[in-house]
Amino acid sequence: MANRIEITLIALLGLVFVGCSSTDNPSSTNGDETYYKTEIQTILNQSCATSGCHDSQTKTNGVNLSSYEAVMASSGQDYGRKVVAPGDAENSPLIDVIMAERKINIPRMPFNRSPLSDAKIQKLREWVANGATNE
Repeated sequence: MANRIEITLIALLGLVFVGCSSTDNPSSTNGDETYYKTEIQTILNQSCATSGCHDSQTKTNGVNLSSYEAVMASSGQDYGRKVVAPGDAENSPLIDVIMAERKINIPRMPFNRSPLSDAKIQKLREWVANGATNE
């Protein structure tokens, strides 16, 4: 009887340790990665790269947000530099224009629409801060 109890306890402890060592930890480095195609471009397509704004045809103020290549090549007329500074969210015009308080006196983007949610702004900030890669 004592042998069965010991085996049961060992099995339970093993399950506890396996459960605690899961690789699905949301605070792990891999869990924090933001992927351009599935997350960033989706945000841009829904809010910015729409017809008449920053799409491939209109390119308002010189900014085209319709693809990764276009985003990285775009230089905004209002800021006079590339809209994305990889690794530097604080100095990226793409991030500045979506914030409530901006470094220059221009309307908040998206223009004449509801501001982006805090979660979407955070995703964009993380993407730029993490190097603005095309992953």
